[in-house]
Amino acid sequence: MGKAIACAALVLLVGRTASAQPTTLAFTPDVVAAGASSSATITGPPGHFFALGGSVTGAGATYGGVNLALGVGGGVIAYGVLDGAGQAVLAVTPPFLGSVLDRAYYQVATSATAAFATIQLSPGRILRNGDLVGGLGGGQPGPQGPVGATGATGATGTEGPAGPAGGMGAAGPTGLTGPTGPAGATGATGATGPMGPTGPTGPTGPTGPAATVYYADFYALMPTDNAAGVAVGGDVHFPNNGPASGNITRNGNDEFFVSLGTYEVTFQVSVSEAGQLVLAIDGVERPETTVGRATGTSQIVGTSIVEITQPLSLLSVRNPAGAQTPLTITPSAGGNSVVSAHLVIKRLQ
Repeated sequence: MGKAIACAALVLLVGRTASAQPTTLAFTPDVVAAGASSSATITGPPGHFFALGGSVTGAGATYGGVNLALGVGGGVIAYGVLDGAGQAVLAVTPPFLGSVLDRAYYQVATSATAAFATIQLSPGRILRNGDLVGGLGGGQPGPQGPVGATGATGATGTEGPAGPAGGMGAAGPTGLTGPTGPAGATGATGATGPMGPTGPTGPTGPTGPAATVYYADFYALMPTDNAAGVAVGGDVHFPNNGPASGNITRNGNDEFFVSLGTYEVTFQVSVSEAGQLVLAIDGVERPETTVGRATGTSQIVGTSIVEITQPLSLLSVRNPAGAQTPLTITPSAGGNSVVSAHLVIKRLQ
């Protein structure tokens, strides 16, 4: 996060506040050394989404007339879902390391929806830099300050009698080594020696952490689903849930939540007309994902790698806005059984 914690993304989450079980934020401890972390306990309505924001100033950020306990130029540092007890606990490391900040400001918002249409705000909280705030963190004393300027020379006193000659002092320390002379010219390369024997195999390294796998399969069954077809600029419905793991979830029948990361997205749909389909992210079509066919004898199938750069985005499969006609999702294509259409989303990193 550098030396500043942006809060612009949290401002985007603030709409009209909603009344519900109070939202709170507490730190243990609230005075930490530079580079150390504090345990943040967030409470609120069970199952609600939360977004924790922070900044290096404690006022100035607003949205829709709501004043935040944060300054402009901050951002969301964590988000997730409260557990069944209405609680989430996470470690927060303030940006004190390598800075002169003596404090950092935090505030949490909760909402019943992942889109944060309405929110509750906690009171603002402060983490203090125990290395800079005296008496709060029990830190070590700071470095010694610079030597002050030499005072004016006093008047010369009268010369005293000569004392007896002292003994010979100890030899002084050896002086510093002089600089290294310039390197000599490189000699001619010698003949290559014979290859030595293979060394023993080193020990097996520790097993790495288990990979986190996020995926989801959403599908439609025709003729029941998509009975009205797909209008120009409209999205294909995938109203049924297949196997899933992680936080890839739906927002209705035709839009699906994806968080920051890189995803492999595959879809297949049987349509009756010649046409095209394209992926849309937050309502914006990605032209590099457009696939289609010129005749009505095969499915439209697409596979793309897409990057999601916003904390929470909506993905859909769309009949492009520039299409000529609506698309009919073919019922019972090729036979008498119901036919499926699938949208498979896999997070790669």
